[in-house]
Amino acid sequence: NQLGEANAQLGIGQVALGLKDTELAFEATSRARTLYQLLGDRAGEARALSGLGDVQRDLGNYVRAGERYEEALEIFRADGPPDAAAATTKAMADMARLSGRYRDAGTLYLQAQQQYRELGDRAAEGEVLIGLAEISALAGRTDDARVWYGDARALFAGTGATTSEARAIRGLGDLERQQGDPAVAREAYEKALALSRDAGDDVGAAHAWLGLAELATQQGNYE
Repeated sequence: NQLGEANAQLGIGQVALGLKDTELAFEATSRARTLYQLLGDRAGEARALSGLGDVQRDLGNYVRAGERYEEALEIFRADGPPDAAAATTKAMADMARLSGRYRDAGTLYLQAQQQYRELGDRAAEGEVLIGLAEISALAGRTDDARVWYGDARALFAGTGATTSEARAIRGLGDLERQQGDPAVAREAYEKALALSRDAGDDVGAAHAWLGLAELATQQGNYE
């Protein structure tokens, strides 16, 4: 039946995107969207639109990705579910940040923060705060960035989101390194490294090692 085919195509699109086959992901997800539209399945259409946004994101087309997410968000806001609306708002904020529209990104992140707070999702709210910290740092508002990273770290604590907690701590390390407090920066990077190792997060551990290496270089230690 058409619903089964739509769901199958959406699934194919998701798998293809995970395999970095953006062409197949786009084709399958577009077919899914068309079928959902024919069925009048607004929830399915919103999921497909979000999937198309993911494809454009991976292609580096951040403005187009934001447009697809916005279309999906209109449906999620009207029909739910609330967690999908929050996730899509956050995705739109990410695209605005990546395309250099920091003011828009900040507005959207704050909306997503409120949505996740109402849902009681501490880990997801923490991810939003990392976004706020990153755009604050890019805008030179280091004091604001430090607060956002600190608040994110507090939200992650006790949620099991160890990888995300390490990201927030690395962010604090970056700020301290740039502000010239090497002792605090080193402590942050070492803490982030330990957390990343505990979580089996090789990428996070590599970022922490990079922070430590950049810190050593700044101090003239090239060994």
